[in-house]
Amino acid sequence: MPTARAGLTTGVLNGKIYAIGGAESYNNFDLAFPNVEVYDPALDKWEKGLDMPTARAWLSSSVANEKIYVIGGRTPHGVLSVVEEYMPEGWPLSISPLSPKGKLPTQWGMMKSE
Repeated sequence: MPTARAGLTTGVLNGKIYAIGGAESYNNFDLAFPNVEVYDPALDKWEKGLDMPTARAWLSSSVANEKIYVIGGRTPHGVLSVVEEYMPEGWPLSISPLSPKGKLPTQWGMMKSE
């Protein structure tokens, strides 16, 4: 893996392994990473993915409907309650627990149609 880190999360999407977030060391949240690195086992090659909008460590992730959902984590400012959605094209949406009825209030990149 190109970037050594602690407290990252991983997910598999379209046959590739995504290494997401993390921090420089176990105790140093000041250097939380937004980094996404993608490993293609068919080519035995790492490549840089698009960075997360929110740098964080000690986060969780899950893959559903051909998207990776990155959940929570920690930054120098404390614990996060942010969920971000990654699609193969990049990071288009953010989900806030304060949003009404689970809508996606923060959007960047392409707009999501109702």
